[in-house]
This record gives sequence, C-alpha cells and structure tokens, in this order.
Amino acid sequence: MRYLTSISLALIVLMALAMGCASPIPSPTDTPLANLAFKLDVKIDPKDATEGSASSFNKGIELFEAENWSMAIDQFTLALQVNPQLKYAHYFRGNAYNHLEQYQRAVQDYDKEIELYPNDATSYVVRAAAYYNLGQYALSDADEAMACSLDSDWC
Repeated sequence: MRYLTSISLALIVLMALAMGCASPIPSPTDTPLANLAFKLDVKIDPKDATEGSASSFNKGIELFEAENWSMAIDQFTLALQVNPQLKYAHYFRGNAYNHLEQYQRAVQDYDKEIELYPNDATSYVVRAAAYYNLGQYALSDADEAMACSLDSDWC
C-alpha cells in the first residue's frame, strides 16, 4: 500500500466504481497506475435514500469527479445531515479530505464508514493510506491487515 499515494488510490477507487466492481477497488498489483482512465458513475437512487440525501450525495459525486474537493465535501455533509448512515457518503467525503491533505478529517470519516459498514475492506484500505500520510505506520499496517482479512485481493 505504501507505494500508492492518496491521489492514485482515489483514481483506483473511482475506476473500479465506474467499472461496477463488487469490491470497489481492484487489487493494486493488478492495475498499472499509468493506464488508469475512468468515468465516475456512482449515483444514489432517491428511492434508496432519505429525501434530500440522494440529491446532495449525487451533487457531491459530480463535484468530486470535477475535483472540486471543498464543494464536494459541502454536498456530502448536507447529505449526511439528512441521512447520517448514507452508504459511501463518509467514504467519499473522507477521500475529498484526503485530496486536500486533511488526513485527520479523512480518518474521522473513514472511522464512521467502518463503524457503519465494518465488512467493507475498501474503507480500511483508504484509512490505511490516510494513517500512512499522518505517519501512523502501525495503524496503517493494522488496517492493511484487516482489509486483507476481509478481501484477499488486498493481500
């Protein structure tokens, strides 16, 4: 994991989501970073979310895709105010914080995503990257091990 920067990790996440992978990130050893190209296509159906949260989440995704990290954070925050358990809202807000190099805030969002969805290996992987960027190598290693235990693609 240490060879991935938070930006390249985010590109892998976005590419995998666009490809419709069941596990939102392919194995980093299987994906040459130089060949990444993606179109983000993640939307929340309004029927699957509390009224108002889907709209804000979808706007957040559009802003995230446009690399407008601060405005994406604002939209994910609005979505979470309406529905604090909206899947992937903490995850993507954490990724936006990562892009802004606000790693501690990213960790807080990943913590919440893991609390809500503890069997999602991807959240452990991105939190490991944030911990690494904070210089918290033992915590990063522990999250990498947890991701591996949940999904062998991360081993």
